[in-house]
Amino acid sequence: MSKPRRKNPSARQKRLARQAAARASRTLADACPLFVQRPPFHGYDKWMTPTPGAVPPADMPENAATVYEIVTALAPLYEGQVPYAAIVLEQQIRSGVLLVANDAGGVVRVPVPDMATVLADTADYAEALPVSDEVLDSDVGRLLHELHALAALVVDDRGVVGLAALV
Repeated sequence: MSKPRRKNPSARQKRLARQAAARASRTLADACPLFVQRPPFHGYDKWMTPTPGAVPPADMPENAATVYEIVTALAPLYEGQVPYAAIVLEQQIRSGVLLVANDAGGVVRVPVPDMATVLADTADYAEALPVSDEVLDSDVGRLLHELHALAALVVDDRGVVGLAALV
């Protein structure tokens, strides 16, 4: 009497890996709308996933080290996967000036601290919750990334920030 044939263990592992990936995808989709509702720009074609606890090499070039630092810092806001567009947004925040699309189809240079006022002016609650003059750049930067993760603002192929029309 021969033993019953077992399924190929590698096929089973592949099936389990597919199921785990599907679960992870559903979880990320629920948590980060930007991942599901990807804008039609190239900055959303590439997503970086930092490895927790990874140590960058000591001889890493300065530009690569800056990108590594940005990605690891932003990963919690973007549920572990950071789009390339978030790096472009962060570079503009660090420069102190954002390129923002206006209603006429043009581009306006807006200082980062003033962006809080721009965002408040576009909201219905601007009078109810006035923006303090003491808003820090880091607070505005975090707010911009939170809105970006929620797909409330996007960064186009030219690096111009556009506010989404929330309905």
